[in-house]
Amino acid sequence: MTEDGKWMPLIPPAALSVFNDYSRVILCCGARKSGKTMSAVCNRIMRHAWEVDGAVVGIIGKTVRNAGGGIWQDLVRFCMPGWVEAGIGMSVTQIEKITSDSHMRYIRVMNMHGSNSEIQLHSLDHDKDVEKKFKSMRFSMIVISEVDQFGQRSVLDILLDQLRMVGVPYEMHQLICDCNPPEEGKDHWLYDCLVNRHEGNKQLMPESAYHHFTLDDNPFLHPLELENLKTKYGYDPVKYQRFVEGRWVKDMTAGHFDQFFSFHVHVVGDTSSPNPAEHEVIVPPEGTTTLITGSDIGDVNHATTFMLARSTPSRDVVFDIFDEVVSIARPVSLREFAGMLMERILYWEKFMKDTYRSERVMWRHWADSSVMNYKAGADRSDAMTIYQASDNKIVMMSAKKGPGSIKQRINLVKRLLHGNRLYVSANCTNTVDWLRHLKKGKAANQPVNPDQDCRHCFDSGSYAIAQEIPIEMEMRELPQTAKAEEFVMV
Repeated sequence: MTEDGKWMPLIPPAALSVFNDYSRVILCCGARKSGKTMSAVCNRIMRHAWEVDGAVVGIIGKTVRNAGGGIWQDLVRFCMPGWVEAGIGMSVTQIEKITSDSHMRYIRVMNMHGSNSEIQLHSLDHDKDVEKKFKSMRFSMIVISEVDQFGQRSVLDILLDQLRMVGVPYEMHQLICDCNPPEEGKDHWLYDCLVNRHEGNKQLMPESAYHHFTLDDNPFLHPLELENLKTKYGYDPVKYQRFVEGRWVKDMTAGHFDQFFSFHVHVVGDTSSPNPAEHEVIVPPEGTTTLITGSDIGDVNHATTFMLARSTPSRDVVFDIFDEVVSIARPVSLREFAGMLMERILYWEKFMKDTYRSERVMWRHWADSSVMNYKAGADRSDAMTIYQASDNKIVMMSAKKGPGSIKQRINLVKRLLHGNRLYVSANCTNTVDWLRHLKKGKAANQPVNPDQDCRHCFDSGSYAIAQEIPIEMEMRELPQTAKAEEFVMV
């Protein structure tokens, strides 16, 4: 209870400053587990829903999976029950429900005026769709979860225009964002938009406020969680500064494909619906006779990428990655993994037959050359194990490797991305992960960081691509040079 006898949630000082902030635009940023989302943003949402007559709050995340498992769960399962049980008069008038058309989640609560306030959960997979998806909607509050995942300031500008709830005063409308400091550091558009308060910054958004959070701002964090967080990022000074100290520092270790991969260009489809049956994904087109897989088989980690090769009018080869089977950091036997592969193969063969009446699909299965090595413990090679476990249907072919082959595959993928000759289905999240995050190792002889799990999926996909177009694999980035001891004048 406050000094004047009113109830308020038990929150630390940093979260309280957000709780009492009525700025039109707010950014909460800082260390992980610093309380910025659960204590600050969630309680600010509940205060808005309680105080504003007929409030409509729209929570927007990059995907329903991310937002639904993060801020939505914090709000519905942790924060909201506290407000309801406080006895101030708030009650849930509509339990969590999903609309049948757009699959939007929503919940309604009784506010201090005796009317309903509605809180909704939306996804925005692609920045370019923001106007099309939200231009007809009205909100009194918009909350953007993990706002750094959006690549353009225009997302913020367009969503601000949707703060136009009829009957709600201008000063009660609000847009709130939260995030950890992004990889780009101060080069990210968010910094000048909402963080940089220096005089002369013409990009600073008016009527905005910035709240910085550190781990000291969360007194509820268990000491073991705090220690685990510090240990987790102790190996990388930049990540430690970003996720533990909450500082805006740039990760100078750029990804291999940062300048070539564009999510909005190279990722095709839409998997935002919570109903998998409504996902839009890449499928093999009619007339396809051959499908391709690339596999990276290890002792623990296994990854297989499904793709097809097609030709453009200019006779360039284009690859469409449409499926993947990945088992990382969990004990799955090779026979079990072969069974998982066979399930997907049979699925796509049935798809081709049911959709196009294709009676037979040819497969080419490429894999790391090590699958051909004899293993005394199993008394056979991995390729033989997969062959037998798949009822003699998956015949692995060895992908050629040699000195410098990893760099060659990286350069090949760069060329394909640059020429828009590589596309990935939206459901292939592991493939998108390596296209976004694959980096060099710390040592000069490590073209790929051995600590990144996504390297397995990179290997599986690039093995197959390199074997399908070997002539392009061998293309040199620079002309060959040699010492010329003597120039002969003619």
